[in-house]
Amino acid sequence: MSGLQITDGIGPMLAKAGKQMGASMDRATGKNALLVQRNVEVGIRRQKYKADWKALKEATIKEKKRKNQSNLTLVAEGDLSSSFEVLKRSFGIYETGTMSKYARAQAFGFEARGIPARDYWTPAIEESFPQMKVNWTEGLRDIFK
Repeated sequence: MSGLQITDGIGPMLAKAGKQMGASMDRATGKNALLVQRNVEVGIRRQKYKADWKALKEATIKEKKRKNQSNLTLVAEGDLSSSFEVLKRSFGIYETGTMSKYARAQAFGFEARGIPARDYWTPAIEESFPQMKVNWTEGLRDIFK
């Protein structure tokens, strides 16, 4: 071509962004899954969400003392808080959870056994949101580097 020529630079940038978007957002989502896992573990161990939990029954306190277990709510031998893990199911899909037998009963309650709900999931996720947004924003920013 002779004369004046203008080359549009956004086309190659968008092509590069398309290739990088999946990997970048997958990394950000993985970070967020680990963040929620950490906040659940720390929330249980440090009793951060205890203000919204019903107190332990006197019989439970006595039983925990007899077994030489922790007097903290949701902490007996430490197996609940340490049971949470992050699994990558597929590209961009992560699960944070536990296979602990009593985790569901503790989080959502189990009326038949007299166990009140002691939600640690919702406050841990809510606590994670600000950093999750930062992680996703950084993931989007990385696409156009």
